Amino acid sequence: PDRFAKQVEYLEEHSDVAVVGGSFQVFHKLGENVYIHEAYCDEMLDKYYLLPSPIGHPTAMLRKSMTVDEGFLYDEKYTSAQDYDLWLRIAQKHKINNIPDVVLKYRVHTNSISKQHSEEQQLNAVNILIRNLPIKI
Repeated sequence: PDRFAKQVEYLEEHSDVAVVGGSFQVFHKLGENVYIHEAYCDEMLDKYYLLPSPIGHPTAMLRKSMTVDEGFLYDEKYTSAQDYDLWLRIAQKHKINNIPDVVLKYRVHTNSISKQHSEEQQLNAVNILIRNLPIKI
């Protein structure tokens, strides 16, 4: 319930950060916790942000002036993993980060788009990674 307040506060305190995400709880059925996806933060994110995606897409909060106003939009040639491409391109120019707090409960199920298109998503992620090399770390 306090996700937005935490992320806005973080952005207000870190004017150099363009995108902030956070950790999230994954579950199948209500009340059935599968695991906590702990987001990498600070130095750990700098070290490991290539794979998996550095920002959990549903946890993302973007600073409009450093992203959309500069023309950072989804690349429509990717039908999946568009967010991964966006985060890597933004990270070439701006700082991205996560807060360690769980900011979202994320439900997964067998009919989700991620499950149905997982092979395509993985292939797109590899192509996106290659396209964005060399990466500024």
